[in-house]
Amino acid sequence: MAIIPGVLVYAVSVNFLTRSIESWFNVKVEAALEGGLRLGQSALDIMLSDMEDKAESMALSLAFQPGNLHLSVLNDLREKSGVRDAVLLTLQGRILAFSSGDPSSFLPELPSVPQLRQGRQHVYGVIEPYWAKVFICAYWPL
Repeated sequence: MAIIPGVLVYAVSVNFLTRSIESWFNVKVEAALEGGLRLGQSALDIMLSDMEDKAESMALSLAFQPGNLHLSVLNDLREKSGVRDAVLLTLQGRILAFSSGDPSSFLPELPSVPQLRQGRQHVYGVIEPYWAKVFICAYWPL
């Protein structure tokens, strides 16, 4: 005699709990996550644009310096702009000067041939998992 009412109360309770818990999480979670993703993407875009502006300014400053001063000027510009690493490359991708805020760092990964080509045409920037890379190839008559 107690089994039928017990099963009935159990079924109603489970149904009530399931619906109430679903209603707690039935908030527009997907929309909130997409909004957070858009916010993060726009923050990264702003940071990359800022990095590209700094790189262009550094390239312009270096273009008018004699070759024997490139390393010291690159160090000064890197420190002033708050950049972790800065590399001065030839058109073929060979390293002319390298400056790093980390004294134990090694030479950076060189850009690929397509990245160098894109850097010759315009500012090329990419955000990678742990840092942003910006390549600029600037031509100024000396």
